[in-house]
Amino acid sequence: MGCLMSFRFVRRCVGVAAVLCLVGSAVVVGSITAPGQILALPGASESTVVMVEPTRVLDTRYNIGLTGQVVANTSRKLVVTGVINTYIEATTTIIAKQVVPAGATGVLFNVTAVSPTAAGFLSIRPGTATGVPATAGLNFNPGDVVPNAVTVALPIVGANAGKINIYYGTATVGATLHVVADVVGYTTNTGLVDLTNRLVALETSGVEGPKGDTGLTGAKGDTGLTGPAMVALTFQSTVTAVFGFGGGLPAGITNGDTVRFGTDMPVGDAASIANIGCQILPGTIGSHEAAWSFGPVPYVLSYSNGYKQFGEITRIEICDGGTSSSGVTNSDEITFYNGSNDIYQALDFEGGWVAGPIPAELNLATLDVAQAGLFDLTFYWGDWANWGTYHYDYGTPQVDTIVTRSP
Repeated sequence: MGCLMSFRFVRRCVGVAAVLCLVGSAVVVGSITAPGQILALPGASESTVVMVEPTRVLDTRYNIGLTGQVVANTSRKLVVTGVINTYIEATTTIIAKQVVPAGATGVLFNVTAVSPTAAGFLSIRPGTATGVPATAGLNFNPGDVVPNAVTVALPIVGANAGKINIYYGTATVGATLHVVADVVGYTTNTGLVDLTNRLVALETSGVEGPKGDTGLTGAKGDTGLTGPAMVALTFQSTVTAVFGFGGGLPAGITNGDTVRFGTDMPVGDAASIANIGCQILPGTIGSHEAAWSFGPVPYVLSYSNGYKQFGEITRIEICDGGTSSSGVTNSDEITFYNGSNDIYQALDFEGGWVAGPIPAELNLATLDVAQAGLFDLTFYWGDWANWGTYHYDYGTPQVDTIVTRSP
């Protein structure tokens, strides 16, 4: 087929030649349109208030949430959603946990301004806020300790998702104060938070992702969603080339950006061990393959410039390419599908991250993938019917893909 092959057949290619074929030639694929890209999820007009046990998420006296005092007329941003450090003052204990789920539309605080060095005000605003605040949440004089209840909206997408903006306004240059904030509740848009809980939580590599309701309480990463226990996989790599087809190139993405693909799947689903086309060449020795199909589960594709794309997957295939008849180690791969459409694929040209039969249980199979920690190459593409973007991680120096599995 040469270099005019359909990109779908990349997963059958062997070695670097496949990549050079793709990136070194002009490929004509006919009429192409961009896949659906959601940069901001639609919000509902009504919100639900969820009250929680008061939890301290900010105390600048102990460098919890933010390091150092808040300085006059300077904005500070604080992440309040997802897994963050919390503080128990009575025991001086720091505990990392989720208080406000990703996707929450607002947060309810008890905020205290502690020992300001100059009279002024404290404003708590959404993380997207800029400039001088138009309103104040607390007003104080030097040395005061002033508490107040504050409710503030939260951005749900973009670089400021889940963040608040803290601003100390005063006429005294260089003035400082400490800020203490306890979360007492949050707001959600009905029907929206269940989706964003899973999607945004998957963006945090190395942190346990969302779980379904297993009957246990207090589990790290538990979003309160019902359903089977889940296992999350994230793949993070560096963009070394981005190609846009039919206007599908995400805005602002450049070489050097990081990209993270995250998804979560039912833990207990059993694999269908069958010929799924993973044998790369005739005469392959010791190849193994497995596939899992399940109801649609979400994925999120997140670039470091703030661009995000959301979608669903329904199938996973893992292939151990084995060894060719001439003794060459074939590629290993994992591919995520929505129906018949490839959504994301990671390849190891050295064939080193899985060997031997692949466990039939998805939970165990993903351990094989995550333990290796590195892939040589990653691909992302929109669905095959509507080509969007394609990114590969293969360069000099090579920046491999980091795989994280949780829980």
